[in-house]
Amino acid sequence: MVVCAILSMSQPDARARGTSLLQYLSSEMVNTYLPMINNPPEGISGKIAFESNRHGNLEIYSMAADGSGVIRLTNNPAHDGGPDWSPDGSKILFSSDRDGDTEIYVMNADGSGVMRLTDPPEEGWGPRWSPDGEKIAFECCSGSSVDDHQIYLMNADGSDIQQLTDIDGGTVDPSWSRDGLKILFKAYSDGLYIMDSDGQNQEFLWCTGPCRQPALSPVADLLAVSLNDLNCDQIYIYDMASDTYHALTNNTWDSEDPAWSPGGSIIVFTSEESGNRDLYIANLDGTDVMQITFNPADDLRPDWTR
Repeated sequence: MVVCAILSMSQPDARARGTSLLQYLSSEMVNTYLPMINNPPEGISGKIAFESNRHGNLEIYSMAADGSGVIRLTNNPAHDGGPDWSPDGSKILFSSDRDGDTEIYVMNADGSGVMRLTDPPEEGWGPRWSPDGEKIAFECCSGSSVDDHQIYLMNADGSDIQQLTDIDGGTVDPSWSRDGLKILFKAYSDGLYIMDSDGQNQEFLWCTGPCRQPALSPVADLLAVSLNDLNCDQIYIYDMASDTYHALTNNTWDSEDPAWSPGGSIIVFTSEESGNRDLYIANLDGTDVMQITFNPADDLRPDWTR
């Protein structure tokens, strides 16, 4: 486990570079958006897919949202990871190097019917379904450097692949807006950007610091992100409408891989609190933290469906 220093108050820049966000840990912000998201809270329901090396190499598993009923979905000597549920919960996207290069695959929710969607020489990571299930945004790399990573778009069957970004330093971690009109992404050189789903109108959004793994809420103008401060990753919630943010976690160990519950009132994430990477859930104000996996191996990159 990486032990980190307590978070400092040096925080990411605001939407205008160099402007400090002064409304930190705003109780008014929490009180404003929590009732809007779900009142009363949605409860712990649905299924979570995740990757784990509990059987030696990285494979994909699913379980109930409370951590019960773990099922192994892939069984391959290669690396299978980064699961993403289809909007109706019937299929799962993932990345795998089972055929040599890292490519994007889709399978049924029970692990059957595996089909490759992308082909060499380019490699694909981090696939994300559009809210209507018709499109997939993903990272594609045509070379060996992170500079070669850019965001691409394709149809759900793997056809009509289009490059959306061409930014120096590379781009990763696409995330769809809930209406399917926008895609958020991380630019290595700069911070978080948002663009139209066809790649037009790319604009800087927030966070010039070391932030990654952004995930847009399925129900509100909120963003969960992993932000590194003093060599420690923590989860933050950013309100795009009010330009305010707060820390969901504030610990001396890494917390990363945030993903939203279907109703948008709970975050599932990876934490090293137990000494290895396990999955936890918490309310958006950081309360009711609960560990849901207890395996001595690493469990990470969760995604939640109904």
